[in-house]
Amino acid sequence: MKKNLCFLASLCISASLCFASCDEKEKQEPESKFVGKWQCAKLISEGSEITDLHSMPMSVLMHLTINDDGSFIMESPIDESSSGNGTWTENGDVITVTFDINEQDKASSDFNKDDNIQLLEYKNGQLVAKSDSSEEFILEKVTEFDNYDSLVLGEDFIPTIDDPLQ
Repeated sequence: MKKNLCFLASLCISASLCFASCDEKEKQEPESKFVGKWQCAKLISEGSEITDLHSMPMSVLMHLTINDDGSFIMESPIDESSSGNGTWTENGDVITVTFDINEQDKASSDFNKDDNIQLLEYKNGQLVAKSDSSEEFILEKVTEFDNYDSLVLGEDFIPTIDDPLQ
């Protein structure tokens, strides 16, 4: 009886050590460099760097949260219609983000299946998103997003013909 009890106790201890070591291995896996919060720092257009938009920092354009479960959320503090979510995959220094598209957008006559895919390249600790019109959006990793009062932005923000948002 005493031998069985000792055997059972040692079996329990061995099992708990095994499970603890498995947890340690999972914790030691490095998190992807892409996971976290990113916000727009500047826009490069026709060789010029734009760091503010009508006296507002470029971070009003885009907030991007990349989650470790393969999902992301993109929000624009100044334009809710530019917000979206979806999934992402990593391949070296490039991630491919695929926006979820609703059925109404898919039914649109001008919908292109590639419209919902964007490549972001990791360069010098920043993410670079290139647009079709050769503009580059440079995103920097942050611990917290800059906060903006949308009512104040609405009063001060008046897009013009030269506005890079149009």
